[in-house]
Amino acid sequence: RACTGYGLEQADRFAGWLAEQGFTVVPGGARGIDAAAHRAALRHGGRTIAVLAGGLGLPYPPEHGPLFDAIVEAGGCVCSDFPTMFPSEAGLFPRRNRIISGLSLGTLLVEARRNSGALITGRLAAEDHGREVMAVPGRADSPASAGCHRAIREGWASLVTCVADVSEQLHASPMLVAGALRPATEARASIPAMLPEPQRRVLAAIRQVGRVDYDQIASATGIGTAEAMAAVTMLELSGVRFR
Repeated sequence: RACTGYGLEQADRFAGWLAEQGFTVVPGGARGIDAAAHRAALRHGGRTIAVLAGGLGLPYPPEHGPLFDAIVEAGGCVCSDFPTMFPSEAGLFPRRNRIISGLSLGTLLVEARRNSGALITGRLAAEDHGREVMAVPGRADSPASAGCHRAIREGWASLVTCVADVSEQLHASPMLVAGALRPATEARASIPAMLPEPQRRVLAAIRQVGRVDYDQIASATGIGTAEAMAAVTMLELSGVRFR
């Protein structure tokens, strides 16, 4: 919640890209990083779920009422494990975090202090649910990123700096990812027309070259090698045939 401008920028960057690829973004509706991720998903036409630590009749924080309404109007969901008028309390947030980690294929830590709730979510994802955990590094001396650095150092979170890194980590669970994006039969039938523009260009380049050669793809499409790798991974996960 007490994030930096850098944290907001990275939350917007990663959540927006994931939403464009068809992933549902699942923050906790809180101030700061959560809100930035929700808003990025909505702005990019994606789906997002807000998991609250109190009843839906008393949404917290109260100023996010319009944001929660926008999430539902866009086809997302605002949910809670508590009775309608149950107030949010500090001790309830770890319970909320368990739900977030269980719903998600992977957990991305953008900014996390040493004793933050984000670290609890990451630990639950890794240890209780066996999911991928990733962390964005910050400044070496930034308290806001100390928890991220600790998770990377201890080995239970992978360091990611770009969307291609996220794709590579999620590639370890291709069946889960493909199922989360859309039903397999629907994906095979409709995905060529639904592909984002960068993926359409990469697919056309692969078919022209005849193989997956990242240098040639980058040259033919005018995008960077990292972006080409990310696009290829998403094409593979979505069940697209290259030939």
